[in-house]
Amino acid sequence: MVRFFDRNVVAHGWRCLRSRHRESSCTRCALLCPHHAIALGTTPTIDLEKCTGCGVCIGVCPTGAFELPGFSYAGILTRLPGRDNVMIACGRSHAGADLIVPCLGALNADFLIASAILADSDLALDSSPCAACDGKEGLQVALATAIFACAALEQAGIESRPRIAPVRPAGSEDVSRRDLFSYVRSQAATAVARAISEEEGTETPVRGLPSLASPTRALAISLLRKKAGPPVPHSGTLPFYTLSIAAGCDGCGICAKYCSTGALSLEQAAGKLSIRHNPSDCIGCGLCHDACSRRLINLRPLQSMEPVLSGETLVLFQTAVLPCARCGHEFAPHG
Repeated sequence: MVRFFDRNVVAHGWRCLRSRHRESSCTRCALLCPHHAIALGTTPTIDLEKCTGCGVCIGVCPTGAFELPGFSYAGILTRLPGRDNVMIACGRSHAGADLIVPCLGALNADFLIASAILADSDLALDSSPCAACDGKEGLQVALATAIFACAALEQAGIESRPRIAPVRPAGSEDVSRRDLFSYVRSQAATAVARAISEEEGTETPVRGLPSLASPTRALAISLLRKKAGPPVPHSGTLPFYTLSIAAGCDGCGICAKYCSTGALSLEQAAGKLSIRHNPSDCIGCGLCHDACSRRLINLRPLQSMEPVLSGETLVLFQTAVLPCARCGHEFAPHG
């Protein structure tokens, strides 16, 4: 077994959704670890004998619960502005990449979006070592992630794209944009993961719990809004999410309390109680659904980039509040 990186992945249990709420059903890291090195209890445990340091867990964890010392999205992003024809590859590549990462599967959609915009050109990700790699899940994750990032960039009217393909020898025929995208789409048909968020975050509390918001997400959103051109309709899956609440909600607010980034909020004003959702901040972790005792919240990908580009906050639930006849405290009647 060949190691991808010469340092061990570190798990930060307090950032794991399973430690935030006992009903969390998230298993992405364990499911997609190419070498089955992650066991899940209340928090993730890494078997260092099996771990190769590929960092796929970093790419798929929505809350940044994993870290690989010496590797960070911020460290790469700061090196992109001003570069032309940027190539990113893993350490097994011999293509002369500009930037080396543990594995292409360690890169999430927010990172790819920000990278493509900062590079202001198509971003080449060399998959030539993947054919001989024993961590095939890494390529599957990377291909799926590129599809999501490309959909967001295209719908925002931004021409730059992350492109995953083997680097072709000098002098060989170039692959057309259409052929390359078709290749990515066909390979991604077997992908089983979404890329969601990164290894860093802030510790600013969200209603008493630490926020797991991602600086890379914030940067990607900022760049999308700054560089967006005329919107382009696109049927692809976006890496941004919206929620709906089924009938029966009593406005208890447990979903907002445990929301990992503050994308959900419970607000009371002018005699009304509302649950609001900001798609720009939502990382699609699904904890709101898991925390709801009635499982009334449904998560699905956005069909349009408009709420993300505009910063629109959506009202998911609203009801009138009434004062208690005895104490005067306002409450939302239900039943």
